[in-house]
Amino acid sequence: MNESNVISFVFNIHLPFVRETEPQFIYEELPFFELISLSFIPFLEMLDRLDADHIPFHITLVMPPLLCQLLTDELLVKRYLEYVDKQIAFGQKEIIRCKSKPKLLKLAQFYYESTIDKRFLFVERYNKNIPSALSYYARRGNVELVTTAAINAYLPFYINYPSSISAQIETALVSHKQFFKERPQGFWLPELAYCEGLDRLIRYYKFEWTIIDTHTALLSRPYPEYGSYYPLKTQKGLSLLVKDFYAYKEIMDRKSGCSVNPVFRSYFGDVGFELPKSYVIDFISARGIRLATGCKYYTKKQNGKSKGIYHGEKAAKAAKAAAQDFVSNRAKSLSEARETMNKTPLSLCVLPFDYFGRFWYEGWTFIEEVFKGGAEEPALEFMTPSAYLAKENAHEFQIISPEYSSSGFHGYAEAYLDSSNIWVYRHLLRSVERMIELSERFTEETDIRERVLNQAAREVLLAMDTDWARFTADGEQYISSEWRRYAQYQLRHHLRNFTTLYESLGNSQLSTRFLTDLESRNNVFPNINYRSFRRKKKKVANQNEK
Repeated sequence: MNESNVISFVFNIHLPFVRETEPQFIYEELPFFELISLSFIPFLEMLDRLDADHIPFHITLVMPPLLCQLLTDELLVKRYLEYVDKQIAFGQKEIIRCKSKPKLLKLAQFYYESTIDKRFLFVERYNKNIPSALSYYARRGNVELVTTAAINAYLPFYINYPSSISAQIETALVSHKQFFKERPQGFWLPELAYCEGLDRLIRYYKFEWTIIDTHTALLSRPYPEYGSYYPLKTQKGLSLLVKDFYAYKEIMDRKSGCSVNPVFRSYFGDVGFELPKSYVIDFISARGIRLATGCKYYTKKQNGKSKGIYHGEKAAKAAKAAAQDFVSNRAKSLSEARETMNKTPLSLCVLPFDYFGRFWYEGWTFIEEVFKGGAEEPALEFMTPSAYLAKENAHEFQIISPEYSSSGFHGYAEAYLDSSNIWVYRHLLRSVERMIELSERFTEETDIRERVLNQAAREVLLAMDTDWARFTADGEQYISSEWRRYAQYQLRHHLRNFTTLYESLGNSQLSTRFLTDLESRNNVFPNINYRSFRRKKKKVANQNEK
């Protein structure tokens, strides 16, 4: 038995499908641009530094198939570089504007130089291909890349249509192999949403493990003997790793988390929202909405106090101190857990990837310091879930029936379904039923009819993205009015596209131009196979389970 206590970092990422062809930037593109500049590139830089310093590190990254498509889309990469070029030009203007303000001038020069560095890294070092850059560390065993549903769909809502969940998984597997040349062992449940029956579908595709939220495990039947510190297992043999609630809270809690230290940089204090529109004209969207320039000069507010000028050295020092406390607290909790169990305890730190760097600017400094601090703790070891499970005896995992639950508001489906957006699912489920019908009615189609069926499958999958329904819900108070309007537009757009394709197959009146336009615009999953929506025969499924 391994005598070390184990910490495992799992970072989840997802973005909705935003790919517009209009020449001017739109507000909804900004998260994608910032994800690359503020999260992915600093993350890869951190891995390079840890590797150069010979610091042992292991990280698990959930790479959604849709995100991989977006990161390698020529149009989106081009628009990202245009955005970065505008940031560089704006940085030059800011250096001139801040000449009489030494503290701001120092920050303006830093942002200008770091933006140039990021552009160089993205183009020259990473060859405009983030998934390929991640593959390097995956091949070396430092990063485990796992997949999730093709689209960030709330899977329990579709449990009565298991073939639609199968379509999500099959499309994801094909895409993952296309980008990373290997089969993932783990499957990330979108929104950590679990219900009875999902384990059978996941095991059908030979996945070894998934992750569940803390309350999902603690409310299961029977109660987990070792809480969240040791893996569990379902009746179908799917290993369940449990999110460490206290590790998550120590970092992410909005009131007491280490990431809300007032010396850290404020994400919302961007000059693009403060200076005259004429000065930031390059960062005004097509609909007249202000966009972030990347020049953020202020620290976070706390307890109503005014923001101060951001000081990078002080913030880095605070991030290092927080990392030391985190390592110490994890070591203490794991040691206490070991005393009550004759097993190797695991602290599974499940965190949102885009929070680090993007919203918490010093986040990757914190993670880097955690690995450095952990390297000095002989009783601590960092492992990926698959590596940890390989060292444990799966026959000793307690068999449970997990509770229906998810992440999000109140821990159930309340964030994704309420009286304000229930209308969405009536149309979504009807479209899913029709797609299943098409896949079984047209079995061996080729040429243009197959193209129609594949595009119909794409439109259904894109409509299933739970973000569209969540953004329209009244309970989501942090969603801007712009995102609400865009979400409703996207939902109607994909559902209308599917209906048009469905009806064209029924009356044999197909516009080739319409199809080609859709294939060009909603171009995800080039290897999609509409037949994945077919219902699986029970005999075959049962044989596979045996």
